[in-house]
Amino acid sequence: MDKSTHISQLLKQVLDGSATADVLAELQLYLREDEEGAYTAQINAVLNDLPDHLPAANQGELNHVVEAVLAVEKQPVKVKRMRFYWPAAAAVLLLAATGTFFLLRPAKPLTELAQQTVVNDALPGSSKATLTLDDGAVITLDSAGNQVLVKGAVNIRQQGGKLSYDVQDGAATVGYNTLRTPRGGQFQLTLPDGTGVWLNAASSIRFPTVFNGNERKVEVTGEAYFEVAKNAAMPFRVKVDELNTVEVLGTSFNINAYEDEQSIKTTLVFGAVRVWNGQQSAILKPGEQAQAANGIRTTNSVNVNKVVAWKNGVFDFSHAELKEVMRQLSRWYDIEVEYQGTAPTTEFWGKMGRNLSLLQVLKGLEGAGVKFRIENNGKKLVVLP
Repeated sequence: MDKSTHISQLLKQVLDGSATADVLAELQLYLREDEEGAYTAQINAVLNDLPDHLPAANQGELNHVVEAVLAVEKQPVKVKRMRFYWPAAAAVLLLAATGTFFLLRPAKPLTELAQQTVVNDALPGSSKATLTLDDGAVITLDSAGNQVLVKGAVNIRQQGGKLSYDVQDGAATVGYNTLRTPRGGQFQLTLPDGTGVWLNAASSIRFPTVFNGNERKVEVTGEAYFEVAKNAAMPFRVKVDELNTVEVLGTSFNINAYEDEQSIKTTLVFGAVRVWNGQQSAILKPGEQAQAANGIRTTNSVNVNKVVAWKNGVFDFSHAELKEVMRQLSRWYDIEVEYQGTAPTTEFWGKMGRNLSLLQVLKGLEGAGVKFRIENNGKKLVVLP
């Protein structure tokens, strides 16, 4: 069997989900030796024979091929920058040393952004927050902490980017604490009832130090993901504002309630929730989303993985317009975004790690023909016409 046929067979194993770690390692070996681009061309030929729309599971396997190529690019060998093409001519732009890939339509060479110095770059967000106690004391938290913050009827402990509350037997006095993340921050929280909460950038949650009575009620701003501990006798309620409340018994869901979004979005991962907007309400099933703005509109066509990607350390820009992408970048990198002229109507599709620097992300976005300029030492991003 010649090498060309063997490479095709290896690649098809990856695409049908049967590839082992040894298969990926062998593909990497071929790519390391591919100084003239022959094997890359072979892989392109196989990809070009694929249908326009692969099943989601096979798209996931294709990711591993791209990551394998990226792993090769980290090696100190002469391997050319490679691009793979879908039949629809969408390019996979490989970003060396990121461990991620991005799909863009169409691919174009980098422009002036590539020449900008790293001085104007902005680092990604990290685990940081402030905790305001019932007596008004404010504690600054970051990923380096490992300590008991409060000890008593309710013990409050920080372990890295996570905060947990441990209620001792007999604790009855209720105080209220508030956890806030800044722009460029995120944090995890385990509430006194065991409910897990993930706070995105520029968000907050106010909650009691002890849950008692006939309900568990918290208040949020910004964006938060909940994994609610089951307690049928004590429903869990999330208050967003005076009109909007989400009621659950035990479930996982995401709330996006940023002020610069057009509506408050509640997306159910599993379980069941009731969403209230004034006097109107709607019960969601897993995979559904409620959009509350002068009433409630529900949809079952939402991409749940995209909604909760932030929690898993990923930007998912699938079918995202430029302004939506910029809102996410603005919060995570703590930058101001300015548009010169009318904002382009570009639509993106793909994923990038939230651990990338701003400049790395923008280099990927430029492949879709959008131009940027970074100013003010990485604090201002100008979108060019």
